[in-house]
Amino acid sequence: MSSTTFAARRARRRSVAAHRKPGVPVGLVAGAVVAGSAGVLATSSLGSGDYGQWLMAARPYLGEAIPAYRADAAVPPVVPAFIALIDRVVPDGATAIHVAAVLLLVALATAAYLAGAVLFRSRLAGVIAVAGSFLLTDLYFDLFAFGGLLQAGAIVWMLFAAAAFAAAARRHTRSSLLNLVGVLCVGLGALTHMGTAVIAVPVGIELAILSAMRSGVDVAARRRRLLPLAVVLTAVAVIWLVALLPGSTELARNPASLGYRGPDRLLAA
Repeated sequence: MSSTTFAARRARRRSVAAHRKPGVPVGLVAGAVVAGSAGVLATSSLGSGDYGQWLMAARPYLGEAIPAYRADAAVPPVVPAFIALIDRVVPDGATAIHVAAVLLLVALATAAYLAGAVLFRSRLAGVIAVAGSFLLTDLYFDLFAFGGLLQAGAIVWMLFAAAAFAAAARRHTRSSLLNLVGVLCVGLGALTHMGTAVIAVPVGIELAILSAMRSGVDVAARRRRLLPLAVVLTAVAVIWLVALLPGSTELARNPASLGYRGPDRLLAA
């Protein structure tokens, strides 16, 4: 390389550096929001959660019995398996549940960042998504305050699926792998919380179809892209019909449950 060429390249680098606007790295901002939110959840009463009542999967770790109308077999398996894994490392049951809650909050923030950054092709959009989730609204904190770890986990998978499908529509070299990641996230979301799955599964199907259509391939290739989703959703439907729905019939018949979740409350709202 000639000295003239080297000098020209160095001059271009200096010119680019001179025109860069100074600012705080977006990763630092997002990390500060997540660290602060996790600290609040871990050290305040906000993170205590009514886990004995709302999250039936936590009752065995707290030494409490599960009501007859709420069989533990009817609880979707993802969050209980996650708590059991944490319980192997953290011997105290209540502490294990709180650790699981903090990790779920970090996962929720990560998923929000990825969804915002990928969908809008901007890391700043990812930071705004994180800040909006934990600073501009208290809806996500409410989930943890009332022991809604199942709901929070399902939202995590839904956001991860959105990021994966959006990336699959653009990165053609890894689109098949990213599409598979999105499909698995939809399936895991459906097995995390049954109520949230009513939203997460249709959203995942729509995103998968849009991703396949925007990938720019022919009709046969689009169908092949959607085949894994059909397989995963079929497996999830079998689990729902065989295990989850039969175990939830007593909960649906419970007068207190109907009063809180039934159609009358929806109409009143």
